[in-house]
Amino acid sequence: MRATFEIAWLLGWPPHESQQKPLAPGSAKMRLADALGVKEEKLGE
Repeated sequence: MRATFEIAWLLGWPPHESQQKPLAPGSAKMRLADALGVKEEKLGE
């Protein structure tokens, strides 16, 4: 008799106080498209 099974491993840890905090949304100084040198396209085009 054959059997199939899957094993999932999860690992997590809390952030450390010295870890860099994320910036607030909208606080960027330039657009990602400009930094990458590509033309920005709207979704669905």
